[in-house]
Amino acid sequence: MAIKVENLSYAYMEGTPFERKALENINIEIKKG
Repeated sequence: MAIKVENLSYAYMEGTPFERKALENINIEIKKG
């Protein structure tokens, strides 16, 4: 079984003047083993 993440994005305080992107369009696949 693999773990797969596609297009992961996260922003702190989204929608405020203090918004900061922490992650943007992250893709990762961790295969068994």
